[in-house]
Amino acid sequence: MMKSKLIVILLLLNYNISNAQRYLGMTSFQVKDATYNIEHIDKTESGNSHPGYLRIANSGNTLKNEKIEMPAKIRDHILTDIVTTESEQKKVKDIIIAKFASIIDKFKNETVIVRYYIGPSGDIRELEFLLREDTQFTPDELYALEETLKKDYKFKIENNGMEGVSFVPLHWAIRFRQD
Repeated sequence: MMKSKLIVILLLLNYNISNAQRYLGMTSFQVKDATYNIEHIDKTESGNSHPGYLRIANSGNTLKNEKIEMPAKIRDHILTDIVTTESEQKKVKDIIIAKFASIIDKFKNETVIVRYYIGPSGDIRELEFLLREDTQFTPDELYALEETLKKDYKFKIENNGMEGVSFVPLHWAIRFRQD
């Protein structure tokens, strides 16, 4: 009896260790018709705000490399015109919880930082993820998360805040942590 309990514990421990190291050594992965690039953020790089994280982005994304053309009249208040209140963050989290209802407990210690590329009407044109190296998100789940957010969430824009802008990048965290 004790031997079988020990074997089960060792198997679970081995699964958790290998699951947490899923992206170690990887530079990309493919899910369906999408390829995602993985950039390991160096812990020693100076000025790095997220050491020990992974930047994971769809290889089809192009906006990261585009220069943002922003009229002077909106430059100073663009980020306040994109609504990022607690109630909006709850909407995003609720969309994710609905999509991943059967496995949401596995994300209880996750903080996902998403860089959204928001179009003039508030649509999500592209996004990339910043995740801890020990993230529990699988490649399939990241693909589903990207598809879900693009389809089911649209940012509220106030005061014609995006007038004359083709897109705005915005970092916004989704916190599953229960602390």
